[in-house]
Amino acid sequence: LDTAGRDAMCLQCHLDKDVHYATSPHQGTGVSCAECHADQAHWGGYEARPAADFRNQAEFCLQCHAAVSAQFRLPHRHRVLEGQMSCNDCHDPHQGTEFSDWSGVNDGCLGCHAEIAGPFVFEHMAVEGEECLNCHQPHGSHHPRLLNQDGNGLCLQCHYETAFAADDNWRLGGVPHGGLLTGEARCTDCHREIHGSNVSPSFAD
Repeated sequence: LDTAGRDAMCLQCHLDKDVHYATSPHQGTGVSCAECHADQAHWGGYEARPAADFRNQAEFCLQCHAAVSAQFRLPHRHRVLEGQMSCNDCHDPHQGTEFSDWSGVNDGCLGCHAEIAGPFVFEHMAVEGEECLNCHQPHGSHHPRLLNQDGNGLCLQCHYETAFAADDNWRLGGVPHGGLLTGEARCTDCHREIHGSNVSPSFAD
């Protein structure tokens, strides 16, 4: 049997997986059920070691996902290798994530980080209508809070105006920021409630 044939044979009985497997991240990649379940199926010739050989489930997944393995070793990371959470907390290997709108990504993050889910009187669009991944790396980062980059550059990717220059006193949103930015202040020194606020439209304390 080819890969699709092997999967079809398994899914005759495992109907709960069959319902969703067509949208899974593994379907169509040449990875069959037996690639991960080699210790439970009668197929040979697979290089992956069975899950029972590892101290946690993440190390089993990382046999194939080597790039992610490196990210989990960065200074700031989700504690997956330490066993404090697992890949399955965010990913279902048998069912894909719904990416047709922003909630498919954000809901996965906000399931754990409920304190930033809101609703807030003043919503930050990054939470309300876009992806957490615009600012955060989900597996690991060189920067605190799993940010894509450190400093004001992250905010200025979106909050940038063509008139933003020294001769206009570094004006953003009609407010001059020159005295602050030239003093090496960070955006979050003032705009602390960055995910949303119930008291300030500028996300100040």
